[in-house]
Amino acid sequence: MITTIGPNKPQLVKKIAIQIPLALVFILSVVNVFNLWGPPPDTLHLLLRIALCIILILLNVYMFVQLLYLPTGVSIDDSVKKFTVTFLMLKKMEIELDAIKDYSSTMVYTKKKDNEGVLVHLKTGKTLLLSNFNLNNYKPVETFFKKAKIKYLGKEDFSFMPYYTQWFK
Repeated sequence: MITTIGPNKPQLVKKIAIQIPLALVFILSVVNVFNLWGPPPDTLHLLLRIALCIILILLNVYMFVQLLYLPTGVSIDDSVKKFTVTFLMLKKMEIELDAIKDYSSTMVYTKKKDNEGVLVHLKTGKTLLLSNFNLNNYKPVETFFKKAKIKYLGKEDFSFMPYYTQWFK
């Protein structure tokens, strides 16, 4: 039996929708920094404009990295004991049970609500976040791991920065 889990659509649409205005505001602020049409700004205003540009580009990059490295879907195939993780812009990862080192439960804290999930530790050293933050419902994954008797580590703290930096190693 194949179980398919889709993305957390409100979260995904919000991240994509915010990318466009952020990019436009960044472009406008860069044009404003170099102010080719008017008198040159004084030093304080120039520094403030540059700081705004840096903040906007960092925010845009952070959201883009979330779109790139957070899984947007999972397909579990009980018959062959493997699952497929899909990403928005990366290629699919087909993972067999023997490629999983262990897993742990975690909480993803956001401003609006806390999302439960699991962190899957692969033998390659990568970790995957499968939670209600980025998926519609992560529970079938946890059930699949329990049935397959994958080693459970208990609760683990989650932080976005170490999660994203592991993809660049």
